[in-house]
Amino acid sequence: MNSKRIIFSGIVTALLGAGIGWVIGRALPSPYTAEIYRSLERKYLVVGSTLGFIFGCSQESLRQLKQQSDRHHV
Repeated sequence: MNSKRIIFSGIVTALLGAGIGWVIGRALPSPYTAEIYRSLERKYLVVGSTLGFIFGCSQESLRQLKQQSDRHHV
């Protein structure tokens, strides 16, 4: 398996996830004033980028495994 390709895919989807998390954090302001609810944009950004990285790496790994499986069964 090509680990560089897997990491690249993870980074690209992490950037997309970070952007989506940031937009959600900006679009949904918290009505609460407690410390935990401050800077939700940053928290959503981190969660979005983490999930994006995991999703991207997983997707690319599955794609490569499928290609290997197809090559061996032909």
